[in-house]
Amino acid sequence: MRSRVELADLWTLNDEISERSCGYQKRRARRRGNSGGSGAASTPLTIITSVPVLQWVRSDLNVTQAGTVSQWDDQTANAYHFTQATSGKRPAYTASDATLNNRPTITGDGVDDDLANASIPNGSSIWISGIVKVVTWVAGRQIWGKNTGGTECGDLYMVNSSPNLALYNGTPLANINGGLPEGTWGRVETHLIDSAACYLKLRSTVISTGSAGGLSATGCALFSSAGATFGNVAIAERVVCSGKPTAPEITALDAYFTALYGVGLT
Repeated sequence: MRSRVELADLWTLNDEISERSCGYQKRRARRRGNSGGSGAASTPLTIITSVPVLQWVRSDLNVTQAGTVSQWDDQTANAYHFTQATSGKRPAYTASDATLNNRPTITGDGVDDDLANASIPNGSSIWISGIVKVVTWVAGRQIWGKNTGGTECGDLYMVNSSPNLALYNGTPLANINGGLPEGTWGRVETHLIDSAACYLKLRSTVISTGSAGGLSATGCALFSSAGATFGNVAIAERVVCSGKPTAPEITALDAYFTALYGVGLT
């Protein structure tokens, strides 16, 4: 039989262990950014739930590179990865870009660099948002576009004189004059849709226009369109959805981009 003194000591010890364990769990939760939930950080995949996210790439996640990028992995379950098999045509990888909160970035040289995916479906309503910078402005050069021949899939390119951008589907559909000065990062948002007004948005400027007509069935390229019109452009992140997210989701996504890069729509 244990004495009352021994039992009291055991109870005290158990209380101390419990308190220490509780304190450890609280500290662990704080380190995870968790206050009782799962602790998962917000991403486009958790923010956008009203429409399917077809593709999401971010330059610090699953990039195969050795100074230049051979594959940039889609973070959705769709696995619409961007690839470039030819070593001399791979865009450059910067692990810490001082011009963008020291975040990683991927840059096409404007000569022959690009990354492409032939399988991503475009459907009749494609919404795209990304963090981009035009390094060298040349009229007619791409930020992103179609993978092969045929109609466009939400081509975004430099038009007329610097620093104008246009959304394109055979003809310019939306043109933001003075939208993205050379050497400046910006968040771009586009919606290309068959049956209703398209739009191109950069910072707080919005340009709406008529319907797009037919969209390319599949495929997309970064830094080019159909293996031509290569742009000297940098990209840090890009999200593609089948349909337009809700207004609260777009607001939350803007907050996510602003927190990560210091770059948003406003």
